[in-house]
Amino acid sequence: MDPIAAPSWRQAAPPYPEIASGAFRTSGFAARLEADPAPGASAAFFVRTHVGPGLSALLTTVLRRLAGGGGPPVIPLQAGFGGGKTHALAAVLHATGRGDDAPGAVAGAALAAGVRIPPQLRRAVFVGTEQSPARPWPAPVPGGPAVATLWQDLAAQLRLAVPDAAAPPGAAELTRWLDDGPPCALLLDELVAWLRALAGGRALAAGSLDANLTFLQALTEAVRRSRAAVLLVTLPRSGAEAGGPGGEAALARLGSILGRGGAPWRPDTDAFGPILRQRLLEPSAAGAAQAAAGAYAGLYAAFPQAFPAACLEPAYRERLAACHPLHPALIDQLRGWCADAGLPGVRGALHVLAEAACLPDRGGGPLLLPGDLPLEEPGVRSALAQHRHGGWAEAVAADLADLPAPAGADPSGAAGLPRRALRALALASPPGGAQPGLEPEPLCRGVLHPSESPAALLDALDGLRRHAAHLHAADPGGRVWLDPLPGPNLAARRRAESLTRRAIEDAICERLEAELRRVERPARFAAAVPPRREGVVADLPRPRLVVLPPWLPFAATDPNPALERAEDTLRHCGPAARVHRNSLVFLAAEAADADALEAAVRAELAWEPEAAGRAAEARAVAVARLRQAYRWLLVPVQDPGGPPAWETIALEGEGPLRPRAAEALEAAGLLIAAWSPRALRVELDRLWPDGRPLALDTLWEDLTRYPYLPRLCGPEVLAQAVEAGVRDGSLALDTSGERLLRPAAAFAPPPTAAPAAASRRLQAEATLRGADAASAARRWLQAVVDPLAPVPGVRLHLTLRLEADLPEDAPAEVARTVRENARTLGRDFD
Repeated sequence: MDPIAAPSWRQAAPPYPEIASGAFRTSGFAARLEADPAPGASAAFFVRTHVGPGLSALLTTVLRRLAGGGGPPVIPLQAGFGGGKTHALAAVLHATGRGDDAPGAVAGAALAAGVRIPPQLRRAVFVGTEQSPARPWPAPVPGGPAVATLWQDLAAQLRLAVPDAAAPPGAAELTRWLDDGPPCALLLDELVAWLRALAGGRALAAGSLDANLTFLQALTEAVRRSRAAVLLVTLPRSGAEAGGPGGEAALARLGSILGRGGAPWRPDTDAFGPILRQRLLEPSAAGAAQAAAGAYAGLYAAFPQAFPAACLEPAYRERLAACHPLHPALIDQLRGWCADAGLPGVRGALHVLAEAACLPDRGGGPLLLPGDLPLEEPGVRSALAQHRHGGWAEAVAADLADLPAPAGADPSGAAGLPRRALRALALASPPGGAQPGLEPEPLCRGVLHPSESPAALLDALDGLRRHAAHLHAADPGGRVWLDPLPGPNLAARRRAESLTRRAIEDAICERLEAELRRVERPARFAAAVPPRREGVVADLPRPRLVVLPPWLPFAATDPNPALERAEDTLRHCGPAARVHRNSLVFLAAEAADADALEAAVRAELAWEPEAAGRAAEARAVAVARLRQAYRWLLVPVQDPGGPPAWETIALEGEGPLRPRAAEALEAAGLLIAAWSPRALRVELDRLWPDGRPLALDTLWEDLTRYPYLPRLCGPEVLAQAVEAGVRDGSLALDTSGERLLRPAAAFAPPPTAAPAAASRRLQAEATLRGADAASAARRWLQAVVDPLAPVPGVRLHLTLRLEADLPEDAPAEVARTVRENARTLGRDFD
């Protein structure tokens, strides 16, 4: 069946005018007994009353009894609050109306059952909540005397002499009442409430509790003796609905009285949906029910794995047509809600659907599904909560408000799938339910219309699992339900909001440290310096990647916190001037990505104590955000004789930061991992054109100091270039192997050490003794040597000599450590 051939449910079965306009009153869903209905009221009543098997059997039983055909004389009607007890009494009242006003449906049912409706009937109606037992009330018939007791009221309605209020009549007298005239139907509603009011022991006009129970016992006996009388009494389903200890005691005693020969009646369990449909909606258009059933059956057959197995059975297609325009899933969930959340049965469900039906038509499928119930509307939500489940209502409202509304789109269409899924889950999670929520297959049944995809709904459900504040899930692919208590998402969100910015920044620094431990292969940086709030980047002659902290991002406009910190670090090493300026390269985060990085790390920290799976996902997102944010390399550069400058390089690709930074620098020629002898010779001829020999350690020192020189990955790169130059003859070493020569001067005598005419020599000496000699030496180097380091072309020669007199009992490890360290640094101490 083509789903387009099935009209929307509003088109096929529109709500009654007063429902669609919102002019209904909720009190109208509660049946009310009136002893003398207006002409035509009975026919109107049955137009909107579903006469199912149970109600039809009740009416037939009553009519057969009134026609003298036998049957149970006493019928207790027992059901839960709002379960249809009073409505069944009202159906009996209208079915036993005047002969010319008997509804056609009732007359036809009686005829089919072989029952002839008597031409004249008497009826007496008593509602225990209508009158006060403390004082008399007007006569139920015009012109009659005021009455004060139950037996007086019934006698007046039966057109009998009103008995004395002091004592109830006995069974013999009551039998004469019933047999002296046409057949009689006695309809007693809310009788437990009436008896409960008499249980206080006070002297009331209506008589004592015992007197009323005595009368009821006599009345049931009289009805059983009568030839054509029937007594119907409504009873609560349980003591919990009887209204306290007094009501429970009255229910127990009344149940004992009515149980003597009574035949209890209970409402049809399958009549829930038809009652809702007939009370609220016009009859379905011809063929609409079958078209809708075919459309949904086609959907279920096309995706058999996405729906419950019962949806594929022929009986389910028949139920789809029978429930039109309500989907069976909606009927089942409303019935479950009424049972679990204390909604007043059918009456409560009628109120909910009426609130939904009076809203503007926003489109929809051929059947009304649980996902179509607009729970974001206060009226619908209030009808479900009934002022008793405020936490549930607030949770639903909050989660629905967090969902983006599909602008300009049909909210019942695919764009509104997350909203519809959340509605269905909320309706399936009644407060107090034993197993709330839905698994994916029932959720698909409660949300999807023909031509919609289960895959799209499962994607929407996955999004709800990750973002809805009050959703709970048993496992990644299992049951999902809504609960007023904070769900994992809300708990994680609150933890994230409680984290301070300082904690987030520290966490980012920790993750950067872990990221920088991913060494590139081959290693081109001697080290990667993680971000720090305080401390000094050591002044060492090896290239290092200095990662700037997240609170100092790179910005294309002024101020540029990252560049300011990089310039300061490049110039200074603590209070002293930095010497090895060509050994530092800086990595900074993009300012525009700071918020996304902070949010990702917040989410990771928030999920760590909640769920391992979600924490791992959040951690992966945080690492990706970190690598995306830290994408700016700040490289100090300088032309010989020119001012210092900065070159910025944006990292491309994906993966760990340290290898990507090394690759980007190497590709730009700003970090050299392999140097050719020719390139080395070009630099020597350009910067030292006089051809004088250069000590290798001095050359390496210069390469790490001045940004106008090439930046090598380490001294081994220089050593490899020199070795290759010696092999090909473009370079040479002196006899000591420590001074680099060019071929023209390979065998020339070493140049004199006389300085050039324009140079000036400075000399300084210091003899340091005592236990604080080491700290004094550091102060001396900072004060005397560090000011000379930044001077272009300066040559420093330091001679360090250590003399230490150790006591005889000094540990041998100390001397061994000193010798090893001195050897490592290039000099052996005797």
